[in-house]
Amino acid sequence: MLYDVDKQIQEAIDRGDFKDLRGKGKRQELEENAYVPRETRIVNQMLKENGFAPRWIEVDKEIRAEREQSGKLLRNIKRRRRHLEAAIHAQPLDIDRVRRVF
Repeated sequence: MLYDVDKQIQEAIDRGDFKDLRGKGKRQELEENAYVPRETRIVNQMLKENGFAPRWIEVDKEIRAEREQSGKLLRNIKRRRRHLEAAIHAQPLDIDRVRRVF
């Protein structure tokens, strides 16, 4: 027998089964992930309580910081290139002015 879950949920909504649920309107605290092994959850909790994070989170932070730094560097290079192109177009034969841009 196949179950039409969406239909069952809609019928429950229509009956009002979800109107007076305990904790309605309150944030749910979902600290534990059933898909993470218990040992991993314990280690992660110990790290969190002592101001640390799992290695993959630290690596993610490093990647994000390096990505941000790379973006700043690229924007700076593009800005300098625009200045150089403007200097070349303004006075193509003035080599000293082009060198001063850098």
